[in-house]
Amino acid sequence: MNYNYKELKNQNISFSYDYEELIIELKEELAISTLSLDGTIQVLRKNRGIYDPIIDWFYDAATMEQLIPDMNEELIKSYKKDKPFLQTMKVSEVLKEMEEMNQIM
Repeated sequence: MNYNYKELKNQNISFSYDYEELIIELKEELAISTLSLDGTIQVLRKNRGIYDPIIDWFYDAATMEQLIPDMNEELIKSYKKDKPFLQTMKVSEVLKEMEEMNQIM
């Protein structure tokens, strides 16, 4: 059975994931105001069984469409490949999940 982040907390299931790099990336984007806590981003999760961790993120869909002409081919391919699997979430919710799951529970 796959649990989402909130279900893990409610079930008192101990689990953690190393989110250090992604947390740093998001906080850097917040610091330079390219993201806001109440804004949205698209996250990619990896199916790992009990918890599906966030393994990458992209700007919201509208921003990504504007950026595509200026992106390198590798990033464009990656985004197009991942796009069907992306989940839109508020930045504040993503950071909360990452920071809580980053700790050993």
